Amino acid sequence: MSEGFTPGDWYVSELETTGQKSEFYIFIEPGVAVIERSVTGEHDMNDARLLAAAKELYTHAEALLADVMQRYGIAADGLTCPHMRGLAEAIAKARGTTC
Repeated sequence: MSEGFTPGDWYVSELETTGQKSEFYIFIEPGVAVIERSVTGEHDMNDARLLAAAKELYTHAEALLADVMQRYGIAADGLTCPHMRGLAEAIAKARGTTC
């Protein structure tokens, strides 16, 4: 995995640092990332689960893209499949770079 990301493992918890269920925040630990709840809280747990899985998603997406590009001898600018191009763009977005 590329450098610059907080090491995991990450998991989802609805508890605040005191161990009480929070009305306002979702903590993702270790290296707590706090997501402030929206007014309705409708999507908070879905967002938290997505963030908790982000490290694994990124790692596997990066490996898959590298494997496909190597296997078929494709440079990043030669990706023609819209899904693979989208994957490359999402990885670049996560890195803070452009494709």
